[in-house]
Amino acid sequence: MAVARRALEPSDPNKIGVVGLASLIFFAVAGSPAGTEDTIVAAGPLLALLGFVFMPVVWAVPESLVTAELATAFPHNGGYVVWVTRAFGPTTGFVVGILKYFANVLDNCAYPVMMLNYFRQLGGTALESDTAARVFLAGVTTLLSAAQWRGLEIVGMSSAAVLVVTLIPFVILVVVGIGKVEWGRLGSRREAKNIDWALYLQTLFWNLNYWDAVSTVASEVENPSRTFPRALGIAGVSVVSMYILVLGVAIGNLPEDVEWNNSELADAGLYVAGPWLQISIVVSVAISAAGLFLADLSTGIFMLDGMADLGMLPEAFSWKNRRGVPVIGFFLQILLVFGLVQLVDSLEDIISYEMVSYCFSQVIEFAAFVRLRQTCVDVERPYMALGGNGTWKAIALVTPAVLFTIAVMFFSSGAVWLSAAIQVALSLGLAVGLFRLRRSRPRLFRSPYSDVPNYSIQRWNDAESESDDVALIETDLHGNNDTEIEPCTRTPINSPESTTLA
Repeated sequence: MAVARRALEPSDPNKIGVVGLASLIFFAVAGSPAGTEDTIVAAGPLLALLGFVFMPVVWAVPESLVTAELATAFPHNGGYVVWVTRAFGPTTGFVVGILKYFANVLDNCAYPVMMLNYFRQLGGTALESDTAARVFLAGVTTLLSAAQWRGLEIVGMSSAAVLVVTLIPFVILVVVGIGKVEWGRLGSRREAKNIDWALYLQTLFWNLNYWDAVSTVASEVENPSRTFPRALGIAGVSVVSMYILVLGVAIGNLPEDVEWNNSELADAGLYVAGPWLQISIVVSVAISAAGLFLADLSTGIFMLDGMADLGMLPEAFSWKNRRGVPVIGFFLQILLVFGLVQLVDSLEDIISYEMVSYCFSQVIEFAAFVRLRQTCVDVERPYMALGGNGTWKAIALVTPAVLFTIAVMFFSSGAVWLSAAIQVALSLGLAVGLFRLRRSRPRLFRSPYSDVPNYSIQRWNDAESESDDVALIETDLHGNNDTEIEPCTRTPINSPESTTLA
């Protein structure tokens, strides 16, 4: 079987293994406990801790299982763009890809701002002025971008070492501080009328999402069928344990009347062990923010590379430097980040604008997962969520996550909804503009799906595909509707004719 053959292939030193991928996932999702403090700012200690206990079950587990199944079934740098396109067609796939890209760019902006907040927590006036802050943000962005330009391999290989260095101060915080915890403070409640539900839900969501981000580097992963499930499991346990332990110890050691802010964990180190641990935590957050920045930058530019492979973007987006970094995607994202970090200097604002557009695209991604369970039974799935086929299993898996996503959107402000509407309008406008460009300048694009592996075993005849909405027909380079993209089978997944390849 194909799975067995892949398992016996020799290890490729240029590919990402379990440890490297788990580290990239860790950085894409968390990086460090920094950024969790706003759950306490918004809702108080008890609700903050309960959120990190139950939220992983509602959101992180479903997103991780969906990612593991679809990334191993479709190991292509297009990631979720490939999944949505296979399920609903290229227009929807393009819109989801652009929305996720917008969210990725905003997320990229968050980490230089986080570094700035933590360095300010040390005191002093060096970074208090707007000019100093802008110079700091520009300098951080430049230095980290130069590191990414050296290539994915270096970033991936170094991510495990960076992870260890990042966690050391927080391990010390937990080990030294757990014996000093005032346990009664962990149960401190806040009246419902005083809870900022929008900030609370958005902060939880921000700290526990992007499990699917590494799907956009799927073709860079060694033996995806083995590596993705293991790496997602390791990263998931690490992230949730870190959040609960560090927040619990910080709450139990800081004075009960302390006014929490979005960089309060540094002060927790001061109370637990003195200035040396406070400084260590600030340095650790700077390192983790750098890892998060690099992970975001990597997944964003490789997603555009994957969309170019799909014929959704001009072929130029696939041009790479000698270290394998897509050149145009790299400079596009860097320019966007440079501009946005100068305009938005509030971590809370960045998170709120990012999350609603991410929510829209994520609901469509979950719907694609269910759709592909129905229509793509002939696609080999080395890993299957919940242990096997079944539309109802797929629906049961994603329903809690979809409901939580709706709650996040419901509590968002009008300004955030306006931002989301603008992002959706821009994605649709880009879709129309690129379609017209492809018709007028076809040589700028690759043939649709020319470089995407054939994930389907069965091709329908023309008469069948014309009458079935599961078939994916893409306009070809000359504007003719006769280029058939290999469709998934239309055999219902629970029918006797369907085949499960696990």
